[in-house]
This record gives sequence, C-alpha cells and structure tokens, in this order.
Amino acid sequence: MRLGVDVGGTNTDVVLTDGSLVLGWHKSFTTEDISTGIFSGIRSVLKQAGVSTGLIDGVMIGTTHFANAIIERKELESVGIIRIALPATRGLPPLTDWPHDLKTRIGNHIHLIRGGYQFDGRINSKLDEAGLLDAVQDIKRRELESVAITSLFSPVNPDMEIRAGAIIKNELPDISVTLSHRIGRLGLLERENAAILNASLRNISRTVVNSI
Repeated sequence: MRLGVDVGGTNTDVVLTDGSLVLGWHKSFTTEDISTGIFSGIRSVLKQAGVSTGLIDGVMIGTTHFANAIIERKELESVGIIRIALPATRGLPPLTDWPHDLKTRIGNHIHLIRGGYQFDGRINSKLDEAGLLDAVQDIKRRELESVAITSLFSPVNPDMEIRAGAIIKNELPDISVTLSHRIGRLGLLERENAAILNASLRNISRTVVNSI
C-alpha cells in the first residue's frame, strides 16, 4: 500500500492505494504550517480504509509551494550570484532576459570571477581566489544569506565550484551555498538560472521540508 500526498497552495490531497485500487481519499485546505494538513489527511484515509501504518510501504509527497513562490514572487530570498567563467561569457551576464520583477526580487548581486574548464575538462582559466574573496566581502557587506555558484563546464569537472563553495563557507559559515553542477547539466545559462532559483528558495524550502 502507498500513500500519495499533494500539498498545493490551496488544497492538500491525500490518497491511499493498493496497486490500482483506491482505498481512501481526502481533500482539505492547506494549513499554514503544512504538516497539520498532511497528518490530518493521512489519518483520515487510514481510518477510511481501516488499515494501520505498518501496512504502508511508501509515502510520496509532492508540493507546489516552490513553483508558487516563484510565480507569485513571494518568500524569495536575495541571492549572491557568482559565475566562475572569465574571460569567457562576459557578454552574456547572469539574469539576462529575466522578468524585471523577478530580477528585482532576487537582487542584482552579480560577481564574475576568472576560472572554469573547457568542454573536455581541461582548465580554461585558473580560479581567481583573490577575486572570489573580494566577492565574499561584498556578499557579507550586503548581509546576504544565500549564494549560487556556477562554473564553466562544472558538470564535466566540479572542482572549482567545490573549491569556491569551501572558500565561501570558510569566510561565511552560516551562508547557504548552491553549486550549479548539483542542479543542472552542461548548458551554462540554464544551469545557472536553476541554481539561482534554488538559492532563492532557501527559506521556504526549510519551512516545507521541516514541516513534512
């Protein structure tokens, strides 16, 4: 038996299935703390089906909270944006063609740093650690709590992103760091955009995950 939970911005739906057979179903308004609605829905469907929790093989939870936050421009956090790619990509900076209101909400805290790899993993430019430390001081001065790091061809070789993340955490231990190679694939802009959005969702993700 499996429990499926869908936590939307308006409603929370819970369903209990045994193979293709639906044993119980519950819909209620999503509670502010998220977890209360989940627990009450689960209790409801278990009671409908007359089964104990020991018979449940798995629980799957999906939520639209993150998509809604981006669409509605709510609960998004300002992000320090670090791209390790110079001298390449200077002509197409981060946040290019982003909607103005979303770009404003994220903040134009952009730092272009020398470094990155080529498509075959060879070094394109060495990591400019001095430049990175300057960026860290600016991030500290702006009191940002989340940073997104993107390096040229980091899915091929993530070492510079990992090194940059370690340097930043050493200087700012409490900051949240998103490394783009853990988020996306080879395309620099797509991967960078995804990393920035991921970093902007730090606060809401903690709330949702802790509630679940």
